[in-house]
Amino acid sequence: MRVAPAALTAAERTARQQWGALSPAQAREAGISMHMQRRLCDSGQWRRHLGSMVVPGSRRSDDRTDAIALSLRLGERAAISGATAMRLGGWAVPDQELIVWCPGPERPGVGGVTILRDDVERSVVTPGGLRAVARADALVDLIIVVDSFRGRALLDHALQRRWVTAEGWAQLVLPRLGHGRRGAARLRTLADSALGGAHSEAERGLQRILGKTRLGGWRLNWVLRDGYGRPLAELDAALPELKICIEVDGLVAHSGRSQFERDRRRQNALILDGWLILRFTWKQLIEEPERVLLEILQAVASRTQSA
Repeated sequence: MRVAPAALTAAERTARQQWGALSPAQAREAGISMHMQRRLCDSGQWRRHLGSMVVPGSRRSDDRTDAIALSLRLGERAAISGATAMRLGGWAVPDQELIVWCPGPERPGVGGVTILRDDVERSVVTPGGLRAVARADALVDLIIVVDSFRGRALLDHALQRRWVTAEGWAQLVLPRLGHGRRGAARLRTLADSALGGAHSEAERGLQRILGKTRLGGWRLNWVLRDGYGRPLAELDAALPELKICIEVDGLVAHSGRSQFERDRRRQNALILDGWLILRFTWKQLIEEPERVLLEILQAVASRTQSA
């Protein structure tokens, strides 16, 4: 038995309006039985996805399609969170964990999706009509779901990108620190660490190493200005009198092509202005501090001799 062309057209029209996603109930309303839905999926004409279905040929956006498919499955109270919500809000992160905040009556789960059912209120936004947790709250949800190393990396990245401040982070996680709440211990540790003064765990490691140089004059997060007082660049660490700059590559690479291009233009400008630039990774600062210290001292010696 073939599906009626009019029913198929109606179902696919609905899917096109939802970035390719279609729920079984919507397909039935269009006149396509559950049996025919299974046949369409088994034949590859449609595809099962996160408890809903995806109709090929419709316009696609992975994040929007995922968000709609999950909301169709979990109901109108559900709000997409984690990396998906962050990207929808303009914060680029590579993580692919699917997270949904879904308070209220429990619904069946969805394979491969973490559903958070706690009663901690989150800000919810509606980009393009989708229900999504606001990106700062979505960051917290992602950090409590991934492993602790990745969670620290995400906060490091957020602090470096100025998405959150250390003080803002501490206030953001305050409602999550209650006894028995998921990730409370990790969030408390990260809040204490962030309030330590540097922008990232990597920079805190650098601060410890610079203390061992026994040289005064190091400036963390130092703003280089031109002759008119206009900011040219913010340097992770600098010894201005010798024009030595230290840049820290955090646990997460800088996101986006445009950011990559800006970083390279900035670096070239510093070199042309006579700055010596040393770059270290988080792993080097944490696991090879003595080697990092030696290279910094060699740079200082080189600049001192040529001064």
